[in-house]
Amino acid sequence: MIEEVKKFRNLFEAKAKGIHNTYDITYTKSKPPYYHYTNHEAALSILSSRRIKFTPYEEINSKEIIEPYEKSKQALIDFSVTSCHRKYWQEFIDRLDQHKVLDHLSIYIASFSREGDENHMWTTFGGEKGDRTGYSIGFNAKFFEEKISNNVDLSKIGPAVKIPIVYRLKDFSFLIKELITAVEEVIKLILRQRQYKLSDREYLIKNIQLELLGNLIPLWPGYVSDNYEEENEIRLFKIAGKDKDSLFPKIPEELRDGNRVLHIFEFEEVSEI
Repeated sequence: MIEEVKKFRNLFEAKAKGIHNTYDITYTKSKPPYYHYTNHEAALSILSSRRIKFTPYEEINSKEIIEPYEKSKQALIDFSVTSCHRKYWQEFIDRLDQHKVLDHLSIYIASFSREGDENHMWTTFGGEKGDRTGYSIGFNAKFFEEKISNNVDLSKIGPAVKIPIVYRLKDFSFLIKELITAVEEVIKLILRQRQYKLSDREYLIKNIQLELLGNLIPLWPGYVSDNYEEENEIRLFKIAGKDKDSLFPKIPEELRDGNRVLHIFEFEEVSEI
């Protein structure tokens, strides 16, 4: 069934990519640098090591992700009620509850802005008194083109996934519903494949639903209050399972530095500071 799984997974991913592109940023070499704001100590470390480390999301805002997670789950419940394939959606929702996704998931992000001199950013990173003692490090678009991916690779330090930042709840809800609808379309197609046994069709459906989860999770840390819209933020993202009970593979031990996962970027030069 490997080829069949790949076939329907690619079909869904093509649909999902079109949905994400609604809010996505297209990086081209003609675009200006993208800026990483940080404090004095971290800036020295970044420039000397030529590395940017991702930050565990809970260190930034442990509560912020709960609302979009609950909104996603509620959208799934609402959709399942009207779906003629309610059985498959209910199984998926039960699976989310059973595994307690957020409890067994580590999310890491690196934050950038399209603005090199933005007041909100300086308030956050410009020292305790906002006295502009922080740094804004610019990277050209080529840096992003080389480092980002559309796929979440949990097995190694690799390209990160670019999160579409969504500032309004109605837009976030629209994205969720569009992704769910895309899965529903693929489910219908799978169930019409009478050459497969029912057990094989159900196996394919579970794989597609897991792909949906892989597309939902990046949206959770990408939902930001519109109070911060001026920051023009870009977030790059990696995820890892915390333990054996996670739906996602646990990050290999060789990629750990103490309790932190070594999610990093390496670079050769910066555009400006």
